[in-house]
Amino acid sequence: MAALFLFIGNYTALAQSDTAAQSRFVQYAGVQLNPLIRQVINFNSTTQTTVNPYLLTYSVNERKTGNGIRIGFGININQTTTDDGVTKNQANETDFEIRVGYDKMYRLSKHWELGYGIDLLVNNNNDFTTTTTRSFETDITQVDDLNFNYGLGPMAWIRFYATKRILIGTEASLYYTRGFPKEKISNYSEIPNEPPQYSSTSVTEFNATASVALPVAFYMIIKF
Repeated sequence: MAALFLFIGNYTALAQSDTAAQSRFVQYAGVQLNPLIRQVINFNSTTQTTVNPYLLTYSVNERKTGNGIRIGFGININQTTTDDGVTKNQANETDFEIRVGYDKMYRLSKHWELGYGIDLLVNNNNDFTTTTTRSFETDITQVDDLNFNYGLGPMAWIRFYATKRILIGTEASLYYTRGFPKEKISNYSEIPNEPPQYSSTSVTEFNATASVALPVAFYMIIKF
């Protein structure tokens, strides 16, 4: 990964360093439209989660050959708290995804481009939940779910030129990831006139997943 990031830095610097090099490369920066579409057009009260977690994308390709590199990035932070006076629940969720890979671009016509590539993936999901029960005794249960995954897989995309510089695109992928999710459960209880009790358990498992992302995520892409 470090070597690949170094290559990306050199490749991007080459594309931006001098005028001659700029004419050889084309760059694309995109943002996923699905969250905005769900806010504007919401047909029901349920929240639908898009399989594709990469909200921001960037790629740079050589004009003549179509070869290039691509980056995708996504982050989700969610914090909720409920309290009915007896039980208080606090949940903190932080999900981070990044992909880096090879990209091959083809210009089909004036309005259409397509391409394919292969990506390296790193996903890190951290979920923390704390439940506090206040009655005759006080019980505090904390559940920490830590899940770090890595993997790779092929992908393909297609884009339509809405204008000379603005494109609408979608993509499909088949990614394989693996990791060792860890769950830690800690419990603290306190009873009046008695010493507090504390216990903790931890479980680590192996997880491997092959996931298919259909072309249901749409991106608005700026070409420059």
